[in-house]
Amino acid sequence: MEIVYLGLLSSIFNAIFEAILSPIFKFLSSLLETVLGWLFDNVLGPLLENVLWPIFTGVVDLVFEILAEIIYKLFASILQIVDAMQSAFNIFAGLEPVTYVNHPEPLPLIEMLFRIDTVQWAVMIITVIGLCLTFMFAVLGTARSMLELDVDNAKPISRVLRFTGQAMVRFALIPITCLFLITMSGRVLQGVGTAMGSDSTTLSRMVFVVASLDANKKDARYNISGRLNDGDSPVTPASDIGITDAYRRPFYTGSSSYADSDVVGRTFNFARFDYLIGFGCSIFLLIVMGICLINFICRIFEVLMLFIASPIFVSTMPLDDGEKFKAWQDMFVAKIFSGFGSVIAMELYMLLCPVVMGGGISFMQNGSTEADYLIRMLFMLGGAWAVIKAGPTITQLLNFQAGAAERETGMSVTA
Repeated sequence: MEIVYLGLLSSIFNAIFEAILSPIFKFLSSLLETVLGWLFDNVLGPLLENVLWPIFTGVVDLVFEILAEIIYKLFASILQIVDAMQSAFNIFAGLEPVTYVNHPEPLPLIEMLFRIDTVQWAVMIITVIGLCLTFMFAVLGTARSMLELDVDNAKPISRVLRFTGQAMVRFALIPITCLFLITMSGRVLQGVGTAMGSDSTTLSRMVFVVASLDANKKDARYNISGRLNDGDSPVTPASDIGITDAYRRPFYTGSSSYADSDVVGRTFNFARFDYLIGFGCSIFLLIVMGICLINFICRIFEVLMLFIASPIFVSTMPLDDGEKFKAWQDMFVAKIFSGFGSVIAMELYMLLCPVVMGGGISFMQNGSTEADYLIRMLFMLGGAWAVIKAGPTITQLLNFQAGAAERETGMSVTA
């Protein structure tokens, strides 16, 4: 009986709902939909489109602009490190002179180190030790000649005395000869730098120009894509885009600083810099400059070491007829002139890069501007790598062991 009552009540409620309440709900939902649609079309839509959406996009653009400026400042910091490494390259290579408190006259670094009093005192003390060793070796050589049983291969005493006299002469001539060779090598390097260093730009400025080729925010013709923004219709890029155009040339020549983000921001859009190429080229150049610097620093220490130790090799002349001294002489000359290949290659690189990057050579007759500048960038990276390879190549012509050691040092730093 209760089940029948429940079914009857349910049927009555459904009938009342279908007849009275359902039309009311449909009317209210239709009215609400109409009112909300009118409000969205006439009030909320224009408000979102004309007020809120520009505010949202402005906030997003501001966040990306701030983030892009932070990334650019990091990029500019790495470029400054490249500049510092290039200055260090010139100093350790001997292209730029340095000064010392006791020697105010500017001199190349290695020549200045040879003139330091502590180095001179060390050479003097070791020379005295070498003289003592020379007399001791002369006595031993004379005694061995006198006690030599094999008459046919006996070393005459006159030969021992002759090499002893030559050793005495070497003690007096070596400091003068070494200083002359070092001075001459420094002057030759400075002459090479003067003859080939015709451009005043730096590696970091070249990288900046390459990274900014699509970042101009004033004139779409001076972007390789021909656009100021991603949604714009492209225009034909200008023929002088690159280091010669009015926007990038001040940064290329150094009249405007790429390190000043305010100055850069007036002309370029930080978010449109090609940071992949910029960071990649910068890090690659840092590796190249680091390898060259390590080779130059090793050269300085090895030349100083050979110079200070020269009396020890001279002292053995009465015993071995000057064989050890000849090996020292070949190694010293090779070390003096090691690094010449890197310096010449670097100066040649700095001479050719502006010609290639300046757009005077057209690599793609009918190709895109992007492909053309990709070839220029590959030339820039390949030329930098050639700077590393040139040093050991020239040194091996003078002494194979010195060239192999220089090549091994470069490989170690690269690894």
